[in-house]
Amino acid sequence: MAVDVALDKLGGDEREVARRQLGGLAVLAQSGVPTRWIDPLSPDAYSSDLEENVPDIADKNAHSALTELVKMSVVQQSVNKNVTMLHRLQAQVLRENWGKEKTATCEEAFDAAVEILGRTKFEQLPSNATDARRREVSDLIAQLSAIAVQNYSRLLFESEQIRLYLYRAFKYGHDLGIEYKTVELSAAVEVIEDVLGTDHPDTLMVRNNLAFAYRSVGRFDEAIEL
Repeated sequence: MAVDVALDKLGGDEREVARRQLGGLAVLAQSGVPTRWIDPLSPDAYSSDLEENVPDIADKNAHSALTELVKMSVVQQSVNKNVTMLHRLQAQVLRENWGKEKTATCEEAFDAAVEILGRTKFEQLPSNATDARRREVSDLIAQLSAIAVQNYSRLLFESEQIRLYLYRAFKYGHDLGIEYKTVELSAAVEVIEDVLGTDHPDTLMVRNNLAFAYRSVGRFDEAIEL
């Protein structure tokens, strides 16, 4: 696989980082992931606190690994480089060959996806950075909505951490008054119900959150159904 050739060209630490980056990209939104969540040194990354954003070795390895993957055309980026994605067929090949040669296992890929989604910076951003906070929440909602409808990534919702991110998406969306975006999480709520059952506390919580979002945008019939 082209992935194996690319990983062979990377050093030890960079290779491991690249494996996880590729694994995460293969199960997150097919349309791509915000580059700033993968590469802390991306020009698009937030730097609200200079001391906290002094690059460490992990940041440098992430940046170097992703840069090499882009150079070798293993991953692609949008014109403005703000979004990083795997070609659909490349991602499919990875998923069909988890753990073979040098590629990540399915478990490692899921762990990497959880880690990537955990890099949203909503709480670290100043309260007056409304546009940046709105972008973080909108991007998180887009990712959660996508993995809910991708058969190969739906099981991510078995992760308690992913369910926490879903709760945060509802909360942050409410804080910003963008319930018109949080209603897009309906598919994710359905997956939670399928995975955990109708009576699980997490299911009840996200159903209530979705019902509140529906009421906030005037979709009362759908709110009542929940």
